[in-house]
Amino acid sequence: MSIRVFHLLLLSLLMSSALLAADPQLQKGTAGPPESVSAAVKEQVQPTSLKVEVDGKVLGEFWMRKDLPTSEGANEGLGIYFTAIPESTFVGVVQFPESWRDYKGQTIPAGVYTLRYGVEPADGNHMGVSMYRDFLLLIPVADDQDPSSKYTDEQLNSLSAKAAGTNHPAVLALFPVWDEVTEAKLFKNDVDQWTLAVPFGATRLGVVLIGHGEGV
Repeated sequence: MSIRVFHLLLLSLLMSSALLAADPQLQKGTAGPPESVSAAVKEQVQPTSLKVEVDGKVLGEFWMRKDLPTSEGANEGLGIYFTAIPESTFVGVVQFPESWRDYKGQTIPAGVYTLRYGVEPADGNHMGVSMYRDFLLLIPVADDQDPSSKYTDEQLNSLSAKAAGTNHPAVLALFPVWDEVTEAKLFKNDVDQWTLAVPFGATRLGVVLIGHGEGV
């Protein structure tokens, strides 16, 4: 093989790697939530979506709620960062056009899901999955039509397990957003995972989109 051919092959490999490692892009959608979403849910969410694309393909499309209710000291405990968000609070809707893997590495089918705030149990079965115990749990939209509904931990976990098709809920990890942000943006969190920053006034959620927990 000539040196010239070798260099061309090497350049081709490097370019291919660069394309595969392309950073995700955030786009603002123009359409409202899918038809499968109830009227009550549509009332609570933004009319336009936050669309995350990787290599020109949509990874996920989010319709976040207009206002996030908070109550200081709503939940407390070691490893909980978002202590002002009551558990099971409705946060938004997501549509995944293709199957994907959640933060625990579970394969979640393509579909539309509601997002509700939950706290990972402080027991030996969940230690080390994330730096924080804050998560968004996914629920098939057909099973969660009323955003004002309140669920116990057991109910929330059971509903979310339907999304995963396992005994465990389907989850998106939440991380703090340390920077002041006034509109949604993508960034890398403390463990180098691509994260969507969504500001709700003083509360800024960091939703991990690309990355999995330790040991996954």
